[in-house]
Amino acid sequence: MAIIILGLGFLVYTMRRELMVVLVAPGKPHLQDNLNGAMADLVKTTHANLVVIAEVDMASNYQRLKLAQFDGKPWDRAPAQLPAVSDVSNARVVSSFMLGHPSCLDFRAFSELVKRMLDHGEVERLCVIPIRDGERAPIAVIYLGWRQPLDDRSEKIVLELARSVGDSLVH
Repeated sequence: MAIIILGLGFLVYTMRRELMVVLVAPGKPHLQDNLNGAMADLVKTTHANLVVIAEVDMASNYQRLKLAQFDGKPWDRAPAQLPAVSDVSNARVVSSFMLGHPSCLDFRAFSELVKRMLDHGEVERLCVIPIRDGERAPIAVIYLGWRQPLDDRSEKIVLELARSVGDSLVH
């Protein structure tokens, strides 16, 4: 437990500039109200089996599910709200997320919290794409999951497409 606390402390220390932007920035950006068009774009362009859009508030430490689909059908098995970061979060994913970089890992490598939220029993590969407003901390996240992992080149293309869709959602 002490190692986890030290690791999270180090993470906070190394990301202090990004955290200060979150804490002192005036006016809070938010997601569009209607996410259906973005969901349709994500499903069509990424061919992901699982597509989830969640709002994130790092200052209050929550992520709130906004819209989810599995195999193109609405999916409501996930909890409506979870912590954004917990003591079981994957430090590599959290660090990349805060810096605005997507992360893709085998589903088994994600924290129990994420696995509980997104487990459909069939996803092998999961990508986390942060949605940011400029240099601020992420305000939302797109999760993309596939039964069969994509090759590296295809995964990079899909991540750019998803980031583009995500950027269009910020108000």
